[in-house]
Amino acid sequence: MIIKWIVCKVPENKREEFSYAQTQWKSLRNIEGFLGQIGGWDSQMSSKAGILSFWKEFQSYRAFMENEHDKIFKRNQQANTYSNISVEIYSETVALSGVDIIDSLTLATFVRVASFTAPVTMPNHLEAIQKNLEEGPIYQDVLANVFSKDREKNCLLASLGRGKESLKKWEDSPSNSSKESVDIQETLLQLEKNWLII
Repeated sequence: MIIKWIVCKVPENKREEFSYAQTQWKSLRNIEGFLGQIGGWDSQMSSKAGILSFWKEFQSYRAFMENEHDKIFKRNQQANTYSNISVEIYSETVALSGVDIIDSLTLATFVRVASFTAPVTMPNHLEAIQKNLEEGPIYQDVLANVFSKDREKNCLLASLGRGKESLKKWEDSPSNSSKESVDIQETLLQLEKNWLII
């Protein structure tokens, strides 16, 4: 599975326009290989929007980018609603909690996204993250966790929850030792239901 992580800086006076433009991506559901998309606003920074998009494999994602993306992007005029954008693509994905993250998209109200570079000294980093998650005191409150990486050593961990507190507690949990070994960039998004595409 391919995960696309998009972060946009949106001026306060453009938030409504950006949000409306984001709802105009609904035609994605008709694209072969598309699995789902969620997004929302950073709970700590109102000018930051984040979107997670899920694709079956790279070939279908690449075909979409070559044939459909620019048509939708031009039609919804979203380029006029943000001042900065970053896009990251992760291609090696594992469902850590044993729950299909796509099945959880409609239930989640918050998502925590952590991006980091895995240290060379931790070849079993994925196994360590899995162990920390399963031993966490609030693991049962999180709907799904997914880990993905690119061809370098850049990694992404996304956790979906029904409420902010479950993800915040997981973030602060003593069992979450990943912060001790890597520099993690974290975003806690409050999801916008009308951005959901599935």
